[in-house]
Amino acid sequence: MIDCSKSPNEDCAEARGTDRGSIGPAALLFVLLAIVVAGGVVDLYRLQEAKAWAYRTAEAAAIVGATQGRDLSPVYTVGQPRVDPAVGSVAAEAALAEAMAIRGVTIYEYDVAVWEWGGEVANFPPVPQADLWQETAWFVDEPSVGVYIRMPVDTFLLGLVFGSDVEYVHAAAVAAVSVP
Repeated sequence: MIDCSKSPNEDCAEARGTDRGSIGPAALLFVLLAIVVAGGVVDLYRLQEAKAWAYRTAEAAAIVGATQGRDLSPVYTVGQPRVDPAVGSVAAEAALAEAMAIRGVTIYEYDVAVWEWGGEVANFPPVPQADLWQETAWFVDEPSVGVYIRMPVDTFLLGLVFGSDVEYVHAAAVAAVSVP
């Protein structure tokens, strides 16, 4: 070890210079790690935000379908309202298409199901992760309209990890017509 505190000569300058730049690789690794973490947080946020929006959109479309498709004339004869399948599905599809156009989503899949009198709903939604409770079969005891959405979400880091820059979110909602 060279004592550089007493006489600044060439040996001391050389001794000081050997430690310079050792923080560079550590700083570079820290910056790369920060970029990876930030990319992961951004991707997870985008997926969560898209899924929440898809749930709200499916719910709104189902409500529009149930509202516009409701037929109250059977209340007097059968004792229960019904949802007109043709009117309910067309109204839900139109509301869904309008919401997707406003958001700028052009590629998506959807399924609109109308249960005229209610009952067990098999294979809706088509995938369990579309429902918040991950049910495989729903039972609705009232006339209802259900909307299922599958839409792509562009990602940054998840695309690099899983080999696809697009992840899909699934959402489903059901709105019912009832008479108090």
